[in-house]
Amino acid sequence: MNDQPRLLPFPIRPRPDDTTNTFIQRLAEANHLSPRHLRTYLCPPPGHRGRPCLERLAALCGRTRETLQRALIDHHCGRCGRILHAATSKSGRPTRWCSRACRQAEYREREAAMIKARAHARRYPDGEPTCQRCARPLRPATGRRTRSTRWCSPTCKEAAAREQREASRQSRLAPPAALRLRPADGLTCPACGAQLKSPGRGRPPRWCSKRCRQAVFRARQWGILIS
Repeated sequence: MNDQPRLLPFPIRPRPDDTTNTFIQRLAEANHLSPRHLRTYLCPPPGHRGRPCLERLAALCGRTRETLQRALIDHHCGRCGRILHAATSKSGRPTRWCSRACRQAEYREREAAMIKARAHARRYPDGEPTCQRCARPLRPATGRRTRSTRWCSPTCKEAAAREQREASRQSRLAPPAALRLRPADGLTCPACGAQLKSPGRGRPPRWCSKRCRQAVFRARQWGILIS
């Protein structure tokens, strides 16, 4: 090829999501060229180094420079979408924003996202919380509701409650294990052997808790109480 770019046999139209690199790649594939060779040729002569020149690319595809600026998304401001008139900044880096205000707004937004991510990692060190029934990710608590939830929806909460009631009913229907009572000495619980607390006045307690009393009652009902 010569240094003066000419119209290619098969010019293509830029897509709405095309960048300069993707448009050059599609243009090279349509004309059976190497994308690397075409990109090198589009760089400014005589060294053909750096970024592809938009004027040379416009000459190859038969369009104007302004048309490509409006079509290629990497020639727009990354925040407000305005057309970038300078391809590089004073330092030689590719231009990403149209003004200092857009750059500062992007920086503040990125910093806020990083702070939010760190706070989320501190709050959930074991990973994203999930529903205890369907394992769907839970939405973070907002407003007055600061306590983390256990279910993703009222449906899962009601279903979990029904399952818990059914499991409790099945455990009551199942026969308990044989219970052997210890000798009653007035100081320890005959069912579990825990220390009995003195009420100070009135009749001394026989069992340490309602749980032990209920266990003895159920074992006596099933006939598996061993004295």
